[in-house]
Amino acid sequence: MTQLPVYTDQTLKDLTPYFYQLGTQLGYAQFAAPHLDGLLRYPGIQGMRTYVPRDIPLRFQPSAMADIDRWVRRHGSSLLFVNGENDIAVAEPFRPGSGTSDSYFFNVPDANHHISIAGLRPNDADQATAALRRWAGRQGPAVRQRHWFWPTGSVV
Repeated sequence: MTQLPVYTDQTLKDLTPYFYQLGTQLGYAQFAAPHLDGLLRYPGIQGMRTYVPRDIPLRFQPSAMADIDRWVRRHGSSLLFVNGENDIAVAEPFRPGSGTSDSYFFNVPDANHHISIAGLRPNDADQATAALRRWAGRQGPAVRQRHWFWPTGSVV
């Protein structure tokens, strides 16, 4: 049995903010396929305008992600990044810097974009969950820390 993903107008409407950010800040992979000219039933269907209504302006801001990266390195606090090793969306992941505090950066081996805390190794999942609970005030007051954790869970 073949599974075919189906996207309804309502599904796409709910995803508009995600695709807007792809088109204006993150960048959206577009592939040229001249060898398929004349063969595609719906050429251009993967273009950004398929997902973002025409009345919403799309102007790519190339400096947006660099600005966020600088903020993470200089001022980031209470951040949790869970990245899949095989996820092309994190080909250039955020990394801690001298100003980053109380933050966690995990890389999950052999994982893709659909990874979560539940997919982390048990020790890493425990650290991530404990940090989230602490930040939410579920385990007493948050304690400012000047360290971060790499995928092994070792303190740097």
